[in-house]
Amino acid sequence: MLIAAGAFWIGKGQAMSASEEELAYLMREGREWVNELRAEHRPGARRLEEKERRALEGFFPEAVLEAARVKQVQEIVNPAFFSVFEESGKPPPIDFSRARAMALRDTVIVVESRANSGSRDWLELLFHELVHCAQFFVLGEEDYYRNYVQGWAAAGERYRGIPIEEQAYSLASRYRAEPDRSFSVEWEVREFFSRQP
Repeated sequence: MLIAAGAFWIGKGQAMSASEEELAYLMREGREWVNELRAEHRPGARRLEEKERRALEGFFPEAVLEAARVKQVQEIVNPAFFSVFEESGKPPPIDFSRARAMALRDTVIVVESRANSGSRDWLELLFHELVHCAQFFVLGEEDYYRNYVQGWAAAGERYRGIPIEEQAYSLASRYRAEPDRSFSVEWEVREFFSRQP
């Protein structure tokens, strides 16, 4: 997901060429949009259930698990500020309406019709989004957004090429393959971003 904190994607985005001005606009407006969404959804969000926490505690720092909240929603709507792209004839950077879930710093929203909360798929989806929460925890707000937007531009404006997303998908796949073999997501994030320019 662009700018916010990651979305578990179910389709392909369209490429376009963003200027420096557009990237600055995306960072500024995106941060504001994410903060608004978080303020809207966090009050009604729940803590991780005991079963979820047990399944994930060997992977994430206690601070991330303690802060995490989850809320199921009917839909995720593209932000109003994307209209600037439509007006210029460009597609939106990422179509959030196709996302299954989205991490808003420490709050995960999940589209009800696209995720079964009792399935193993649910834990993988939650894992992916919590990787974004851990990335935010390690990098901080400014560096998270900068890495996301610059990574998107460097990847040819492709969602799946964004390093933050690549890492979340890779770690979630690793979890899916061996859910009983713990590893430190925090260490993985620190190691990965220490190698980034």
